[in-house]
Amino acid sequence: MTACGFRNAMLVATLAGEPLYASCGYAAARRYEIPLANDLTLPVVEMRKHLPIHATCIRA
Repeated sequence: MTACGFRNAMLVATLAGEPLYASCGYAAARRYEIPLANDLTLPVVEMRKHLPIHATCIRA
């Protein structure tokens, strides 16, 4: 991804998935709820990770 110029990654995780992504280096940025049908909501966590730049990356 860094070879294409990306420096950060962002995802939205369910609460059950938060520990998995945290173990991969993602940090919680904000929490919010996604509205669903029948007045239900899905609590989620926006997570971000900085992608290090490697000297060996070659841009196409």
